[in-house]
Amino acid sequence: MIAHIPYYEQETNYTCGPACIRMVLASLGIKKSENYITKLIGTNKIRGTNHGDFLSLVEKYKLRYSVQREATIDELRYFYKNHYKIIVCYFHPTEKMGHYAVVRKLTPTKITLMDPIDGPNKIYSLSYFKKIWSSRKTYNKERSWLIAIRN
Repeated sequence: MIAHIPYYEQETNYTCGPACIRMVLASLGIKKSENYITKLIGTNKIRGTNHGDFLSLVEKYKLRYSVQREATIDELRYFYKNHYKIIVCYFHPTEKMGHYAVVRKLTPTKITLMDPIDGPNKIYSLSYFKKIWSSRKTYNKERSWLIAIRN
């Protein structure tokens, strides 16, 4: 398991992105409100959060990061083992839309997500997660997207 990441529930139905980056920033000692982050990165009711919206924020705080498109489980493992905080975008099976969550734990067969809708311990089998992670049904239409962040 990676270093402690505080859990924050999303405050609106369209702010999963800001809630996730808020968790990551707080784990790095940067405490900001969801409202502040939402305004800063341009999240709104119509489009939610685009993948690229995170970049201005991580650049603002001069954090190291890597964005992966069409990422593999092996790449996800690499970042996890190297203590990056990881945000993934996947097709949320209940909400029926693209959704962001923070990786909490990764085992050989399961992934645990800190999901701003479903709670801090949402567990999927890796085989099922791979299917919903690689779906093109997300708003951004990019499969298997992640951003890995660290100091």
